[in-house]
Amino acid sequence: MVDQSNIMQRRNFLVGIGSASVGGSGAFSRVESQRNVRISVAEDPDAYLGLDKCNTPNGSYAHLDGNGHLEVLMNPDNPTIGDSPLGEGINSNSTSRFDRVFQICNNGKEAVCLHIEDDESWPRVPEADSATHAGERRVEFYLEDDDELSIVGAEQAFQIAVGECICVGVKTRSYGLEADDELLDALDNEIRIIADVDCEREDVPE
Repeated sequence: MVDQSNIMQRRNFLVGIGSASVGGSGAFSRVESQRNVRISVAEDPDAYLGLDKCNTPNGSYAHLDGNGHLEVLMNPDNPTIGDSPLGEGINSNSTSRFDRVFQICNNGKEAVCLHIEDDESWPRVPEADSATHAGERRVEFYLEDDDELSIVGAEQAFQIAVGECICVGVKTRSYGLEADDELLDALDNEIRIIADVDCEREDVPE
Protein backbone atom coordinates (compact mmCIF):
# COMPACT_ATOMS: atom_id res chain seq x y z
CA MET A 1 0.00 0.00 0.00
CA VAL A 2 2.40 2.60 -1.26
CA ASP A 3 -0.10 4.70 -3.18
CA GLN A 4 -1.71 6.86 -0.51
CA SER A 5 -4.40 8.12 -2.91
CA ASN A 6 -6.50 5.04 -2.30
CA ILE A 7 -5.94 2.64 0.59
CA MET A 8 -8.34 -0.31 0.96
CA GLN A 9 -8.18 -2.79 3.82
CA ARG A 10 -9.64 -6.22 3.23
CA ARG A 11 -6.46 -8.15 2.78
CA ASN A 12 -5.92 -6.21 -0.46
CA PHE A 13 -2.46 -4.79 -1.15
CA LEU A 14 -2.32 -2.00 -3.70
CA VAL A 15 0.99 -0.83 -5.11
CA GLY A 16 1.40 2.19 -7.39
CA ILE A 17 4.57 3.58 -8.91
CA GLY A 18 4.19 7.02 -10.45
CA SER A 19 6.04 8.56 -13.37
CA ALA A 20 7.79 11.93 -13.65
CA SER A 21 8.78 14.09 -16.60
CA VAL A 22 11.39 16.84 -16.95
CA GLY A 23 11.15 19.50 -19.63
CA GLY A 24 14.13 20.87 -21.52
CA SER A 25 15.73 21.28 -24.92
CA GLY A 26 17.66 18.01 -24.80
CA ALA A 27 16.22 14.63 -25.74
CA PHE A 28 17.14 10.99 -25.71
CA SER A 29 16.03 7.93 -27.55
CA ARG A 30 16.29 5.42 -24.75
CA VAL A 31 17.38 5.21 -21.11
CA GLU A 32 17.56 2.13 -18.94
CA SER A 33 17.93 2.61 -15.17
CA GLN A 34 17.88 0.11 -12.37
CA ARG A 35 16.68 1.12 -8.91
CA ASN A 36 15.92 -0.68 -5.70
CA VAL A 37 12.26 -0.93 -4.73
CA ARG A 38 11.40 -2.41 -1.37
CA ILE A 39 7.78 -2.92 -0.40
CA SER A 40 7.00 -4.55 2.92
CA VAL A 41 3.74 -5.92 4.22
CA ALA A 42 3.18 -4.87 7.83
CA GLU A 43 0.86 -6.22 10.47
CA ASP A 44 -2.35 -4.19 10.71
CA PRO A 45 -1.32 -1.93 13.63
CA ASP A 46 1.84 -0.81 11.79
CA ALA A 47 0.44 -0.54 8.25
CA TYR A 48 -0.23 2.77 6.49
CA LEU A 49 -3.85 2.31 7.46
CA GLY A 50 -3.35 1.08 11.01
CA LEU A 51 -5.96 -1.27 12.51
CA ASP A 52 -5.85 -2.33 16.14
CA LYS A 53 -8.02 -2.78 19.21
CA CYS A 54 -9.03 0.28 21.21
CA ASN A 55 -7.57 0.68 24.68
CA THR A 56 -11.02 0.29 26.23
CA PRO A 57 -12.96 -2.54 27.90
CA ASN A 58 -14.74 -3.21 24.59
CA GLY A 59 -11.36 -3.46 22.89
CA SER A 60 -11.29 -7.07 24.10
CA TYR A 61 -13.70 -7.91 21.26
CA ALA A 62 -10.96 -7.00 18.75
CA HIS A 63 -8.13 -9.42 18.16
CA LEU A 64 -5.09 -9.79 15.88
CA ASP A 65 -5.01 -13.20 14.22
CA GLY A 66 -1.89 -15.24 13.48
CA ASN A 67 -1.19 -13.10 10.39
CA GLY A 68 -1.48 -9.82 12.29
CA HIS A 69 -4.90 -9.08 10.74
CA LEU A 70 -7.60 -7.48 12.84
CA GLU A 71 -10.70 -9.48 13.68
CA VAL A 72 -13.77 -8.53 15.69
CA LEU A 73 -14.94 -11.62 17.54
CA MET A 74 -18.21 -11.55 19.46
CA ASN A 75 -18.46 -15.33 19.62
CA PRO A 76 -16.84 -18.27 21.45
CA ASP A 77 -13.70 -17.92 19.28
CA ASN A 78 -12.71 -14.76 21.15
CA PRO A 79 -9.43 -15.68 22.89
CA THR A 80 -10.08 -13.31 25.81
CA ILE A 81 -12.91 -15.58 27.01
CA GLY A 82 -10.65 -18.47 28.06
CA ASP A 83 -12.04 -20.21 31.13
CA SER A 84 -13.78 -17.09 32.38
CA PRO A 85 -17.57 -16.81 32.78
CA LEU A 86 -17.77 -14.24 29.95
CA GLY A 87 -20.60 -14.40 27.43
CA GLU A 88 -20.28 -16.11 24.07
CA GLY A 89 -22.45 -13.88 21.91
CA ILE A 90 -24.94 -11.05 21.74
CA ASN A 91 -28.51 -11.17 23.08
CA SER A 92 -31.26 -12.45 20.79
CA ASN A 93 -34.09 -10.17 19.63
CA SER A 94 -32.14 -7.14 20.81
CA THR A 95 -30.22 -4.06 19.78
CA SER A 96 -26.78 -4.18 21.39
CA ARG A 97 -24.24 -1.37 21.34
CA PHE A 98 -20.49 -1.64 21.91
CA ASP A 99 -18.61 1.68 21.97
CA ARG A 100 -14.96 1.98 20.93
CA VAL A 101 -14.14 -1.58 19.89
CA PHE A 102 -11.34 -1.14 17.32
CA GLN A 103 -9.29 1.80 16.11
CA ILE A 104 -8.24 3.06 12.70
CA CYS A 105 -5.09 5.17 12.40
CA ASN A 106 -3.82 7.23 9.48
CA ASN A 107 -0.12 6.32 9.34
CA GLY A 108 0.27 7.71 5.83
CA LYS A 109 1.42 11.12 4.58
CA GLU A 110 -1.88 12.81 3.69
CA ALA A 111 -5.24 13.35 5.31
CA VAL A 112 -7.78 10.85 4.00
CA CYS A 113 -11.52 10.38 3.85
CA LEU A 114 -12.52 7.18 5.56
CA HIS A 115 -15.60 4.97 5.51
CA ILE A 116 -16.67 1.34 5.56
CA GLU A 117 -17.89 0.18 2.17
CA ASP A 118 -21.62 -0.46 1.90
CA ASP A 119 -22.82 -3.50 -0.01
CA GLU A 120 -26.12 -4.57 -1.55
CA SER A 121 -25.76 -7.86 0.32
CA TRP A 122 -25.38 -6.15 3.70
CA PRO A 123 -27.89 -7.99 5.96
CA ARG A 124 -30.86 -5.94 7.15
CA VAL A 125 -33.70 -6.66 9.55
CA PRO A 126 -36.80 -7.97 7.72
CA GLU A 127 -40.14 -6.44 8.62
CA ALA A 128 -41.35 -9.89 9.64
CA ASP A 129 -38.69 -9.97 12.38
CA SER A 130 -39.20 -6.41 13.67
CA ALA A 131 -41.54 -3.76 12.33
CA THR A 132 -39.71 -1.16 14.43
CA HIS A 133 -36.27 -1.93 13.00
CA ALA A 134 -37.27 -3.14 9.53
CA GLY A 135 -34.68 -2.22 6.89
CA GLU A 136 -31.96 -1.34 9.41
CA ARG A 137 -28.57 -3.00 9.10
CA ARG A 138 -27.96 -6.08 11.21
CA VAL A 139 -24.55 -4.59 12.07
CA GLU A 140 -23.74 -0.89 12.14
CA PHE A 141 -20.31 0.66 12.62
CA TYR A 142 -20.19 4.12 14.15
CA LEU A 143 -17.76 6.77 15.32
CA GLU A 144 -16.43 6.50 18.87
CA ASP A 145 -19.48 6.41 21.21
CA ASP A 146 -22.10 8.09 19.00
CA ASP A 147 -24.23 5.40 17.37
CA GLU A 148 -25.96 8.09 15.30
CA LEU A 149 -22.70 8.71 13.40
CA SER A 150 -22.58 5.70 11.10
CA ILE A 151 -19.44 5.28 9.01
CA VAL A 152 -20.96 2.74 6.60
CA GLY A 153 -21.24 4.08 3.04
CA ALA A 154 -19.30 6.68 1.07
CA GLU A 155 -21.91 9.31 1.97
CA GLN A 156 -20.84 8.85 5.63
CA ALA A 157 -17.12 9.44 4.97
CA PHE A 158 -15.19 11.69 7.34
CA GLN A 159 -11.67 13.07 7.30
CA ILE A 160 -8.88 11.64 9.40
CA ALA A 161 -5.65 13.64 9.66
CA VAL A 162 -2.11 12.30 9.41
CA GLY A 163 -1.17 10.63 12.67
CA GLU A 164 -4.76 10.63 13.93
CA CYS A 165 -6.55 7.56 15.30
CA ILE A 166 -10.27 7.09 15.81
CA CYS A 167 -12.17 4.32 17.56
CA VAL A 168 -15.11 2.54 15.95
CA GLY A 169 -18.16 1.22 17.77
CA VAL A 170 -20.35 -1.72 16.77
CA LYS A 171 -24.14 -1.90 17.00
CA THR A 172 -25.96 -5.18 16.37
CA ARG A 173 -29.61 -6.02 15.75
CA SER A 174 -30.45 -9.69 16.30
CA TYR A 175 -34.22 -9.64 15.77
CA GLY A 176 -35.51 -12.94 14.43
CA LEU A 177 -32.15 -14.70 14.71
CA GLU A 178 -31.28 -17.79 16.71
CA ALA A 179 -28.26 -19.02 18.64
CA ASP A 180 -25.15 -19.58 16.47
CA ASP A 181 -26.49 -17.36 13.64
CA GLU A 182 -23.82 -15.02 12.24
CA LEU A 183 -25.02 -11.51 11.52
CA LEU A 184 -22.63 -10.81 8.62
CA ASP A 185 -22.64 -14.27 7.08
CA ALA A 186 -23.95 -12.84 3.78
CA LEU A 187 -20.72 -10.79 3.55
CA ASP A 188 -18.54 -13.79 4.40
CA ASN A 189 -18.00 -12.07 7.76
CA GLU A 190 -15.75 -9.46 6.15
CA ILE A 191 -15.95 -5.69 5.83
CA ARG A 192 -13.91 -3.37 3.64
CA ILE A 193 -12.44 -0.20 5.15
CA ILE A 194 -11.61 2.48 2.58
CA ALA A 195 -9.33 5.48 3.09
CA ASP A 196 -8.96 7.82 0.11
CA VAL A 197 -7.50 11.30 -0.34
CA ASP A 198 -10.23 11.96 -2.93
CA CYS A 199 -13.54 12.21 -1.11
CA GLU A 200 -16.79 11.26 -2.80
CA ARG A 201 -18.64 13.29 -0.19
CA GLU A 202 -18.60 17.03 -0.90
CA ASP A 203 -18.82 18.43 2.63
CA VAL A 204 -16.69 15.93 4.48
CA PRO A 205 -16.45 16.60 8.25
CA GLU A 206 -13.26 16.19 10.25
